[in-house]
Formats: sequence, structure tokens, C-alpha cells
Amino acid sequence: MDSFVKSVKSQAFQLDGVDNSSALFPIPIYFWYENANQAADKKFLSPDILVSAYYRALKEFPILAGHLKASSSGKMYIDVDKNSLNLPEFKITQCGIHFQTLKDANFDTTLFPGVFVDECSVTSPPGMYGGTIKIARFHIYRFKDNSGIGIFGGIAHLVVDGYGYYHFMQCWAEISAWMHNNLDCKKNNVLPSYSFVHDRAVLVANRSNETDALGKDTCNAVTSGGVFSKWLVWLSPNVRGRIFRFLESGNQATGCYFHISAQSIESLRISVQEAAPEDAPRYSANDILVALVTIVIAQCKQMDEHDPQNKFASMLNQIIYDKLLGEPAVFTMFLVMDMRPRLTHLANMAYTGNATIGQGIMTPLELLQMEPTPKVLATIASSTRQAVTNTSERFANQYIGAINREPDSYMRLSLSFMKKRWVAVVSNNSRTDFYKLDFGAGIPKLVRPPAHSFPGLVLVLPAHPDIGGYELAFNVTPGVAKRLVQHKFWMSFVDNYVGAA
Repeated sequence: MDSFVKSVKSQAFQLDGVDNSSALFPIPIYFWYENANQAADKKFLSPDILVSAYYRALKEFPILAGHLKASSSGKMYIDVDKNSLNLPEFKITQCGIHFQTLKDANFDTTLFPGVFVDECSVTSPPGMYGGTIKIARFHIYRFKDNSGIGIFGGIAHLVVDGYGYYHFMQCWAEISAWMHNNLDCKKNNVLPSYSFVHDRAVLVANRSNETDALGKDTCNAVTSGGVFSKWLVWLSPNVRGRIFRFLESGNQATGCYFHISAQSIESLRISVQEAAPEDAPRYSANDILVALVTIVIAQCKQMDEHDPQNKFASMLNQIIYDKLLGEPAVFTMFLVMDMRPRLTHLANMAYTGNATIGQGIMTPLELLQMEPTPKVLATIASSTRQAVTNTSERFANQYIGAINREPDSYMRLSLSFMKKRWVAVVSNNSRTDFYKLDFGAGIPKLVRPPAHSFPGLVLVLPAHPDIGGYELAFNVTPGVAKRLVQHKFWMSFVDNYVGAA
């Protein structure tokens, strides 16, 4: 740690509107490693090496040791003060359970102490007053009889997106593996070197003030401000975080995980393509996954709301959303897309800040109430393909410009999302190499977000390479989770299902 502290230079990282629009929640993921070969303590992911590698990786991400602050105009920034660092929380816990017990329980994290439940909610300081927002938290769990370890990494979304999160964990893993492989100091291998970019200025030069590529709904979301959005931006990050944490506390979401094989999605893709009009584009696996998730989660949400036990909540929703807010009869699926491949000036740059867009795909509720035939799925898949096509470099530059135009532009976007009842978010990270993160003793047995993370999000992750395909992590209400398992069409594609604790 001392080496890291001495390496820090005081600096301020001005956050972009794209960062601020993602500021509500952290990115929390568990990585589980089994000591399958029963290596000795010092040879299986040595705690000393893991710690040393962690602080070496932190040198590449000094932004994680800063304080979240806001200027008088409401613009947020990360203040890294070498004389007053806000170091990430880092813990190592010895657990009295065996790794096999954890596996048998489908990696139920309630079995061991110190679960970071709070770190899966809104980014805010602990308690009701005082304290400070921790940019990141990391926790290592060592299991009974040296049977394995768990590594938890939680980083505030306002600092990194999935790309940035992955590259910190990759950096830590590569340095740890290098240290484990060079214990005898006889090898001349060079310590990995990195060149990450945390400066948000790389997004400024290409901002555009035009709006022709954005579309009506996006323009309305970022231009329709008011007293409330301005007031929220005026508040300090600590106060605002506590407010949103309180509002989110009523969300009784739970996590559930489904494995779907790549073969199942490809077979569905072929049948949907055959049912599509002749002039339809060629659908990708992602188009099919998004269409499938959209129709299934929309139907389950509607079934849950129309349950007689939820009659009062249904009536209240109708009054608020239909009468007061005038919400149209559509279901909006926000597809999270990375702007990096679309912005040529980021092509050769390891930019770790937020560079994602949530493209809204709107589908009439009437269509979603139909039998999920290949023809119906083709309609949704076509909308998905069009949304991906429309997210061009021109769109990205205009989006960045629009979301930074006013101090509260990002808050307007967040509030517009909260005004929707029929809404969900899907983020496909199936190409992310999470299963290549080797800290020195092989790849993880499982990579999975904890329950109660990412409210309203369906996260698509790669499954373990031994089985391939996709693991879809749903974060939904218990009622919707129950209906997902009862949905015959959805479950016909599912090989394995794990409910959250």
C-alpha cells in the first residue's frame, strides 16, 4: 500500500454527463476460484501476492482513490488528493465453510459473512449523515481447508462502465499471475505494463450540438428539464445518493440466473429469420436474445401486475402512469451499447470511463401480449437491429453533446427513465473475457453478479467455457421471478435455473 500511496499525484477527474447518467448504481461481481488440485496455502493464490498485486493495479487506476465532489454549478468530479486519499475498502475474510459446500448451494452468498448487500444498492455514504462515498470496494473470501477463494469487486458505475470494470480486474489478475509465476525470481519475465485513459476530455472534442440523429424520445428526455432536476443536481453527491438510496429501498428485487446454450439461440435465430419478411436484415444472436428477453419479461411483468393479489398496486400504477404521466401503451427495452467501436478516436485507446448508450426499443404492449411466435419475435428483432444500426458515430457524438448541454441534462435522462412503468434494461456482456481472469491458479469456476444488484436489468454474461452459451442474470421482483420460471416458452430454452437467496 505504501508504494501506491507514494505513487499518487494530486489531480481532478471531471466527470462527463455520460458518467453521471450511470451514477446511481455500482458494478458488483463475484469471481469464484476452486482449489481443485489441492495446492498448498502459499501456492494457491497467496493472500500476500493478491494484496500486492491489487495495490500495483491500483496505481493504474488512481481515480478509484478519490473523493466524489461537485462544483457550485453541479458538475461532478473525482478529487484525488495525495494528502487525503479515499482508498477503496479492501478486506480479506476467512470463511468456515468449504468451497464444495458453496458449490452445492449454487454459490449462495448468504452462507458466509460480510456479504456486500449495501454495495449493490445506490452509490451513497453509509448511514444517514456524515461519512463519504467509497468509489470502490473489494473483498476476498478464503474458504475452509484452502478449498478455494471468492473475489468480490464493486466499483461505482460513475467511474467505470463494464469495459473499465473488466480492465481493472484484468489488470489485477495479470499482475497477480505474474507475481505467482515469478516467486523464485529466476525468470526474467517483464511485469505487465498498461496505458489506461481516465481523462474524460477525450469525449469533449467530438461533441456535437446537432440533434437530427438522436430521435424524438432521446431529445425530449434530455431537453425537458424542470425545477426538480435542477434541485437534484444542486444537491451534494452525498445527499443525492441518500435520497435515491431511500427511494430504491422499496424495490424488493431479487436475482435469478438462467443458462441458455448457444445452439438454442442459433436454432431460434434461424426460425425467426425464416419467419421474417424478405427484406428483413440478417439477425444477430444479440438481436434474438433481446427479442426473447423483451417478450418474456414484458409478459411476466403484465401477469404479475394483473394478479388479484396486486390489485391495489395495479390501480395505483394506472393512475400514476396512465392518467397523470400519460404513458403510451408500449414496453421500452433499453439496450446498453458500447460507443467505443463507433467512435473512431477511441479505437486505439483504453478509455475506462463510461462510454455506453441506452438505446430505447419500444414495442406495443398489444404485440407483446400475443403468442411468442417466430413472426412476433422477428418484429422485435427487426426493431433491435434498427436501433443498433442507428447508433452511429454521428448519433454518439450528438448524444454526448446533448447529455452535457445543461448541468442537469443527465438528471433529466435519469428521471425520464423513472417515469416509465413498462421498462427494462438488457446489457449483453457475453463477449467479455471474464473467464480468462486468471490470478495465478486457473480461471474462475463461476462469474456472477450478486442478487439484488442492477435493479431492472437483465445482464447477459458468458457461461463457463466448459459449457458455453450464455448466463442471463435477471434482477426483478419476486412475483416476476416466479412467473419467469412458469413461462413455458422461456423455460423451453433454459438448460439450468438458479433462484436467488
